Amino acid sequence: MIHLRGTRGPLGIAAVVTDLDRTLTDRRLRVHAATLFTLRKLRRRGVRLVLATGRSLREFRSRRALLHTFDAFILEGGGLVGPRAALRPTKRRTGTFEAFKSWLREQNLQHRSGETCISVARSQGHRLQKFPHLEGLQVTPNHDRIDITLRGVHKGSGLRALRAGIVGRGNVLAFGDGENDVALFKAADYRVAVANAVPSLQAEADETTDEYGGSGVRAFLENRLLGGSS
Repeated sequence: MIHLRGTRGPLGIAAVVTDLDRTLTDRRLRVHAATLFTLRKLRRRGVRLVLATGRSLREFRSRRALLHTFDAFILEGGGLVGPRAALRPTKRRTGTFEAFKSWLREQNLQHRSGETCISVARSQGHRLQKFPHLEGLQVTPNHDRIDITLRGVHKGSGLRALRAGIVGRGNVLAFGDGENDVALFKAADYRVAVANAVPSLQAEADETTDEYGGSGVRAFLENRLLGGSS
């Protein structure tokens, strides 16, 4: 556990959970080697690392460095959680979810589909209202996309599912930038929005970094955590 410096009282951080795109990355969605190096230093000091993203596992085939940096994952917007080799769904798929997938195909509405999450362009969001059972699903804006998961499934529920096992009982520090990170912040103990975060997330944050994305995350970890290990 490492103590977070600069807070009113001592706050021991046992785990760091971070969003990926525009939080851990730069503007071109690249994760810099220096950022991964800082994360691995934290891991060597006993802090558990969790990556929380709307992406599916197959999207990481060309990003093996990320897979080997984190202890656990919250994927598909909270639909899949656990270590890479033991990912499990947080909720069983329902008939409504399967019907929605079929409806998207019938409507010829372009979408990306994972095991437990569907993503459509935000510009097409108005068309989703035509699905007759939309209230049975979780609909979450995410920058230029909209993520659709099972009702009650989001990054926050994913973090709570990991608390007892991977994360443990210590405090969790969370980083994020988008609307789909609001639920994650509500489940964390200390919340840091990156400088480019949307206003709704900054409103939920304890602090905001001075720099964009991964540069801000790295500076925060180096200045506030890695100088205060216990």
